[in-house]
Amino acid sequence: PTYTRDPAQDGERTVTLRRVGDNQNLMIAHHIPGATHDDTAALGVLSGVLSHVPSGRLYKNLVETELATSASSYSMLFKEPSLNYTSVSVRKEKSLADAEAAALATIEEIQNEAPSEAEVKRIINEYMTGFENNMKNPQGIALQLSEWAASGDWRLMFIARDRVEKVTTEDVQAVAKKYFMPSNRTTGYFYPTEDTPERVEITEGPELAALVDGYKGREGIQAGEAFDPSYDNIDARTEIATLKNGAKVALLPKKTRGATVSVTMSFPHGQESSLSNKPLLGSYVGSLLMRGTKSMSREEIRDRLTELKAQGSVGGGSTGSSASFATVRESLPELFALIKELLTEPAFDEKEFELIREQRIAGIEAQMSEPRAKAQLAMQQHLYPYPEGHPRYNPTFEEALEYHKNVSMADVESFFDTFYGGQNGLIALVGDFDSAEVIELLNETFGNWISDADYARLPIQVFDIDAINEVIETPDKANATMLVGMTFSLRDDHEDYPALILSNYLLGGGFLNSRLAERIRQKDGLSYGVGSSFSTSSFFDWALFSGSAIFAPENSDRVLNAFIEEIDRVRTDGFSQEELDAGRQAIIDRNRTARASDGNLAGQLRSNLDRGRTMQFSKGIEAKLQSLTLTELNETFRKYIDTASLSFVRAGDFAKVAIN
Repeated sequence: PTYTRDPAQDGERTVTLRRVGDNQNLMIAHHIPGATHDDTAALGVLSGVLSHVPSGRLYKNLVETELATSASSYSMLFKEPSLNYTSVSVRKEKSLADAEAAALATIEEIQNEAPSEAEVKRIINEYMTGFENNMKNPQGIALQLSEWAASGDWRLMFIARDRVEKVTTEDVQAVAKKYFMPSNRTTGYFYPTEDTPERVEITEGPELAALVDGYKGREGIQAGEAFDPSYDNIDARTEIATLKNGAKVALLPKKTRGATVSVTMSFPHGQESSLSNKPLLGSYVGSLLMRGTKSMSREEIRDRLTELKAQGSVGGGSTGSSASFATVRESLPELFALIKELLTEPAFDEKEFELIREQRIAGIEAQMSEPRAKAQLAMQQHLYPYPEGHPRYNPTFEEALEYHKNVSMADVESFFDTFYGGQNGLIALVGDFDSAEVIELLNETFGNWISDADYARLPIQVFDIDAINEVIETPDKANATMLVGMTFSLRDDHEDYPALILSNYLLGGGFLNSRLAERIRQKDGLSYGVGSSFSTSSFFDWALFSGSAIFAPENSDRVLNAFIEEIDRVRTDGFSQEELDAGRQAIIDRNRTARASDGNLAGQLRSNLDRGRTMQFSKGIEAKLQSLTLTELNETFRKYIDTASLSFVRAGDFAKVAIN
């Protein structure tokens, strides 16, 4: 296939060079088309109008005014797109900035008002005279023919002559406006110095063999045990406890390399009625937790974590707070105390609050023209049309900006005082520790942390909505985005759940090995990033199938059609037995690898506490995957995934593209 690209640059650029020299120099480069383009003749005349001596605009405005010692403009013509250069030389004692301003003003003069007929005719006449003189000189003819042949064809020499002869003053002004734009400009500055500037000298290191010869390591790190991450072994090793305030704890003690421990905590709060009409307050509380406590500054918190050999953070949102850390056994008592202080004694510093507000406002303003952000908002509002004020309401960019501008520190502190507490807590630890000691420590730090606010899990629902195919215009964006989505009623304990996990993996969840990636990325070359995902709730009848792709705007319809065609192909022909076997094993291997990570395992144990489950639930899912037949897999896909029910949202610069 033939690939084309826009040679113009996207945004003004500058480069500065300093070295020994006598004069200052300025070079302004604008991208221009190749030699065969219709505009090259007018660009050549424009260069002449600017740099002719003594009547050229640059000469009169810069040289005669003594701002510069020389000034010129010329186009480098090649077969491929090239550059027009405006060059200015300035004496050392003069101002290069003044010369630059005058050069840009000179270009702007022609953009605002076409050059005179006399200026254009002068350049054309000189060009034609030079052309005729070359025709009388065999060496000149040969040289010119070879130059034009290098640009594609020797006959271009005569085509260029015919084009130049027809250039008008309006043509010159038009190309000045079209190509000499700031966004298409690169400016280079040369500043002479008296002495050679000091430069970095990078010397070679010592010979590697000599460096490592005889090296002896330090005392070895404590080795961990060979842990079996099977479902049965995890259940057998996991201990469940309850704190004084009702918080649930899952503990899996084991020997780890370096006596490390992974800690994860979540403290859900609120309910639909009490969380309504409180947009953003929970997220502000969560963002302030790591920015200082009543006794520690933000910097002191970071220093304290370093002292404890701990990595992680605390955070929060509308429906709860959380903490996730990795540390070492000896630091657990002090880490628990620090987490408690972070979650219960935030400083609520006004300066930090304003910094967060400004960052979020700037972030929203930056997203308002971005294809992916606009597509995500449109899809969220379509799939989840909750009323304004509901905790799950998706505000417009303008509404979100207004929320941020109006939120107050008093509201944030009130939210914290009302909801934060630990009686609904879910805590999990995996690593090197003593269970009895940990339970005692957790009771001391979190056992009395209680909120008066009632808690009920925030429900999520499937709305009765029609599928959409929406196109959103986002001017001047190189990449376009497509989002795909549909919701349906299903929980993760449904008999069809394992087949849907595998179906999604084979369709787009397995990335390079998936149907969508093989077709849209590897075969058609339309998208670097394309895929699908599937998620469900453990508590409510809600499931989401979604997909996404990024692509060049001109490929929009091809990407959309390919996405639909691949889903329809699965519905018609089904997956193959080879795909089923490979995908099933990939999921099983992936899950086993995840369980071998202490951090991931702690997160899974915490989720099991929340759901009242053991690892036997996950083992059951895996058993169903193992017994899944090809017929069951394909029938389940056809039962739930239908392109007629899918909503599509595309966002990008489609002004020059026909969209279906």
